[in-house]
Amino acid sequence: MLRRASLALLLLLPLGCRQPTTTSGSAEAPAAAETRPLALWEVTKTGMPTSYLFGSCPLGVKLDTALPPEHMDKALNAALFVAEADTDLLGESHMEALMTLPEGTTVSSMLGPEDWESLAEASGFGPLIAMFDGMHPMVIGVMTTLSVLADVPGAHEDGEMDETLLAAVRAANVPTAFLETPQESLDRVVGLPMDRFLEPLRAIAAAGDLDARRDEMAAILSLCTQGDLERASAAMAATNDVLHSSAAMGRLNAQWADAIEGFLGQGPTFVSVTGGRVVGDDGVPALLAARGWTLTRLRGSIAPPEEASADEGMVLLADILEAAIPLVVEDHCRESGYVPLCFGVAGEQCGPMVEAVTRECIAEASLPEQVPEAEMLELLRGVGSCVGLKFQDRYGDAPLEDPACAAALE
Repeated sequence: MLRRASLALLLLLPLGCRQPTTTSGSAEAPAAAETRPLALWEVTKTGMPTSYLFGSCPLGVKLDTALPPEHMDKALNAALFVAEADTDLLGESHMEALMTLPEGTTVSSMLGPEDWESLAEASGFGPLIAMFDGMHPMVIGVMTTLSVLADVPGAHEDGEMDETLLAAVRAANVPTAFLETPQESLDRVVGLPMDRFLEPLRAIAAAGDLDARRDEMAAILSLCTQGDLERASAAMAATNDVLHSSAAMGRLNAQWADAIEGFLGQGPTFVSVTGGRVVGDDGVPALLAARGWTLTRLRGSIAPPEEASADEGMVLLADILEAAIPLVVEDHCRESGYVPLCFGVAGEQCGPMVEAVTRECIAEASLPEQVPEAEMLELLRGVGSCVGLKFQDRYGDAPLEDPACAAALE
């Protein structure tokens, strides 16, 4: 079973392993900030306190890109802060159970060998995609999204907007409330038909690259990076990605609008929901307006993105490799893995053997401390290839004539 740290690595890689940005010491004056519309609404009704509704982009945009400092006081001085779910309370065992497919079920078997091979090439993951094969296909979807963020204007791989905002309001001692529990949130998403998660992966496999995914994410995130409500709304309505689909979110919006309206009556409230919930005729702003609330979209001054420093785009490779070792063991030692099927090594014996070989490959590779993100996958592929070859050198050639072994190696 995967550890929570390993799962977090897959969902956030390389967010936690980036080299911190350093200032260049340039004497040049910063570029002037631009004033543009925000995904932030003032919510009023006669006899009620003024409140605010914010549409966040949880992945890929920094908080101050969407909510400038001049408007942060609206959250920090609120009588109540309302968000979708408190992810800090998500149970480790619950997350692992939902993100790990049942034994014998794999993404590759659901997609089929041709689409799986095409997806590995199109995504740039190559053989490393095998690490995700026993996990929910949503994980691969998140990973492909992360891999295109570097090419999306205004996006940032370190963007963890919801966590940053929640931490800020808690530091200001603002009371918090949530629209659902994190377990309910994850259950609801993972409970969708599996084809809803496989469809975007098949589209990437058919396209042969991530260009369409990059363009789609640029449009979706334009809500937060540019304040382009129309462009983002069109992209969210058209996407087959359930994590960003406004259609998938709309079914719950009416129920949540009831809860939000109740919170608005308790005092000046700051409500933060996913961006997909603030667009369209069934978005939360439209639903509240239909109930007699007046929503006024606000503007703010957003500074242009800073020029990247020398360390920008670098990842600390040692941290990634250390977190990846349990994943290599998990993949190689599962019942359908090639070590049990090709070498007859299973159970408690398998893990230490695979880990030892993996660490030898890492040591022999003499890898640098940090590498450009673009080179990270290629270096990891080299380590993965070394593990297979070294294992065979040490324990004998794999019996490729055995159908089960041959299938596991594929």
